[in-house]
Amino acid sequence: MQDSADYILATGRVRVREKELINADSLTRMIDAKDPAEALKVLSEFDYADELNKESEVSAYEKILTRDMLQTRNFVLEVAKDPDLLGWLFSEFDFHNLKCFCKEKYFEVDLSEYYSNLGNVDPEKMREAVQNETETLPESEKDLTKIIKDVLEDFSKENELTPEKVDSYLDQRYFALLLKIAKRIKSEFVLDATRKKIDLANAKILVRAKNLNKDFAFVSTRLIKNGSVRADLYASYFEAESNDDFLAEVAKLFISARVEEVIKEAIESKDFFKVEKAFELYEAELSREGKKEAFGMEVLIAYVLAKMIANRNIRKIMSGKINEVSSEEIKERIIELV
Repeated sequence: MQDSADYILATGRVRVREKELINADSLTRMIDAKDPAEALKVLSEFDYADELNKESEVSAYEKILTRDMLQTRNFVLEVAKDPDLLGWLFSEFDFHNLKCFCKEKYFEVDLSEYYSNLGNVDPEKMREAVQNETETLPESEKDLTKIIKDVLEDFSKENELTPEKVDSYLDQRYFALLLKIAKRIKSEFVLDATRKKIDLANAKILVRAKNLNKDFAFVSTRLIKNGSVRADLYASYFEAESNDDFLAEVAKLFISARVEEVIKEAIESKDFFKVEKAFELYEAELSREGKKEAFGMEVLIAYVLAKMIANRNIRKIMSGKINEVSSEEIKERIIELV
C-alpha cells in the first residue's frame, strides 16, 4: 500500500481529467437527440473524441467505450503503481471472464463474444488455465491462480453443476478476494465500500430468490460472507411476516438517502433491476465522497468510478436510441454523475 502523500501528483492529474468527464447536460442532449448518430456526436466534445474519430458506425459505440475504459485502467496503472488498487477496481472483469471460461468448459458453449479486456489478466492466458487446467497466469496473480485451481477442483466434484451455481460460487470467491485486497490496502474508505458492496450483492440474492420462490436453504448457500448486515437478519427476511427489521438495518448502512430508498423499494417489491440501480447509485455516492478529499487514493478511486458510471450512462443512452426506447424511459435509467 502507498501512503496518501504518494498520490499528490496523481491527484493533480486526476483533477485535470475530471474536467473532461461528460456532464449531465450533455447526457440530456444525447437523450434528446433526433437519432443515434446525433447522440454519438456529443461524445466528440469530451475525452472520447480520439476514439470517436476511429469509428464511423453508430454501432461501434461499445468499442469506443471499451477502449476508453482501457485508457482509464492504464492511467491508474501509471499513476498508482499499486497492483492491489488495480485488483480492487478491475478484478470484476477477470471474474466475468472466469465465469465465461468455466461455462465454456463445463457446458460446451461459445461465449467468446462476451470476453472482456478490462481485467488485470490476459483473457487468453486465463482461458488456457481453465481449459487445460494449468497454472499459466503470471506470478503476480497468485490469488487468482489459487482461485482457479480451487474452482476446477470443486466443480469437478459437483454432480449437478449449473450455470447459476457457477455464477454464485464465483461471486462468493470474487467478494472474498475483494475483501482480502481491501484489507491489504488498509484504507477505511475501501474496506467500508467493500463491505457495502457485499451487502448489495446479498440484497440481489435475496430479491432473486424471492422471485424464484426459493426458501432460505437456497439463499444460505449463496450469501456472501463478511458484509455489514447481521447474518440472522437475512433469515428474518424470509421467516418474518414483516420486513421492517431487515429494511431498517439495510437503511442504516448507506450514506445516501436515495440508495436507502431504492434498496427498500427493491426488497419490498422484489424488483431485481432496482437492486442493480442501487449498486450504481452507491458507486456514484462513493465517487462523490472520494472526490471531496484533498488528495489520496480516494480521489483516484472516485475518478475511476465516475468514469465507469459515465460509460454505463452512455451505453444505456446509445442502446436506447438504437432500439427506439422513449426518452423518458432512458432518463429513468441514468445515474446522476458527480
